[in-house]
Amino acid sequence: MSATVQFTLAPFQIGYCFTSPQQYANDIISLLTGTVNTTGKVIVSPNAPGPADQDAVWVRTVGGYLEGIYIYLGGWFRPHPIPASSNVRQIYTGTEASVWAFDGGDGTDPSVTPPTSTTGAMWQVDHNFDFKMPIGAGTNSVAYDGNPANSITQGGSTTSGGQSGEERHILTVPEIPPHTHLVHQGLVQHGTADHGVFQNTTSDGQADVVTGYGGGPSPGTNTINTSHQNLPPFLGVFFIKRTLRGFYQAS
Repeated sequence: MSATVQFTLAPFQIGYCFTSPQQYANDIISLLTGTVNTTGKVIVSPNAPGPADQDAVWVRTVGGYLEGIYIYLGGWFRPHPIPASSNVRQIYTGTEASVWAFDGGDGTDPSVTPPTSTTGAMWQVDHNFDFKMPIGAGTNSVAYDGNPANSITQGGSTTSGGQSGEERHILTVPEIPPHTHLVHQGLVQHGTADHGVFQNTTSDGQADVVTGYGGGPSPGTNTINTSHQNLPPFLGVFFIKRTLRGFYQAS
């Protein structure tokens, strides 16, 4: 298949002077407009085609280089390479408001002004990731402490149901390692090795009683009710997703 391309060179500005052969070549390309007369028209130009050429495909050049391929939809538009409402997620470290102007968005809040195919924000924060860490879906190949290996499905649910992990954790008695306590001279133990009552055997007239716990299984007494942080070092970021907007507009 062959086609004839007709090029039109726009005039240089009066007093134009180039500083290098490469600049001269780039400037010539930027001033060229090409038309392919086949089943449709293709306009190669840095400038938007006029009303008579709105049925053409516009190959836009900026500084002599290809910038994008546009079609006329009430204005000149080209599709975003990531489809609208895609499953793709990206990490973003700016503010939430700056997301709305990112990558060709017009800066409007998508929750206030819902995007259309040609207007609005290109990206928005995916709040499903708020205060959550992503982890690869699949089955853990290691079984810890005789427990069955856990599986995570896409979306965060586990074999036991729901999302896993804790921001803070309260130790239970079985989680406290076995340990010992020093007691005053004259106290003797009355009870089991793990959970004993120590009573003063001296004759000083004081009825001193100390309850102690040494770790391991117990009836559940002496549970610590203060939580501790359960997070690794982290850096807060946004996970962003594509909105319904599907097209860039030539500026």
